[in-house]
Amino acid sequence: MTRRTHILTAFWIIAFIIALYLDYPIAHWVHTSGFGKQVEGKWWAQIIKEPGEFGFTIAVALLLAIIKQIKPKQAVFVILAGIASGSNALVKWIVGRFRPYKLSGTSGLHPFELRPFFHGLAGLFNQHDLCFPSGHECTTAALATAMVLVWPRGAWVFVILAILVGIERPAENAHYASDVVGAVGFAMLLTVLLYRVLGDWMKPVEPRGFEVVFNLPESDSTKDLA
Repeated sequence: MTRRTHILTAFWIIAFIIALYLDYPIAHWVHTSGFGKQVEGKWWAQIIKEPGEFGFTIAVALLLAIIKQIKPKQAVFVILAGIASGSNALVKWIVGRFRPYKLSGTSGLHPFELRPFFHGLAGLFNQHDLCFPSGHECTTAALATAMVLVWPRGAWVFVILAILVGIERPAENAHYASDVVGAVGFAMLLTVLLYRVLGDWMKPVEPRGFEVVFNLPESDSTKDLA
């Protein structure tokens, strides 16, 4: 692991611990102040979280490939990163954490009461109100990480989009803060691992020459010397 990787990992761990500490107060304030209701379902909130949809990732990858900002193989990598981020559904089912004020059979806020493997195998395909990690943030963070790796010049745009999605989700009271931070770490890890697997495949193939051997007939002068 490089020094940069160590720094990013340490930063994420600190951010995740802080987010866990803030889970209850943020979700409680958003709910009791009515702020969540002012955000939930609004047209502008839908626009903010649109980058968290997989279709957005596909559109971005294809567009950048068409205008020749990234290579076709890099576009495939970006799309695969988005697909890989969808594995957050498995983590949601394993963890069994419910959205704020949505824990079944209870009232109030219970951010740390978990129900792993909720509803058994059927629950894997019916994840209503499960929230850790945030699916929207996973997809957006995977896109941003992929852009940093293949198109660093324009990656800042997607980093900003990931931040906005990460703010919108708790603001809507759809997620806890740690759902978002956890999603960022999960998406970055998956995307970097995928990049390591596909890195050589994405590199342009260097043209290879071939050896040409000329058998020249011996000149008369050469024969005489022999």
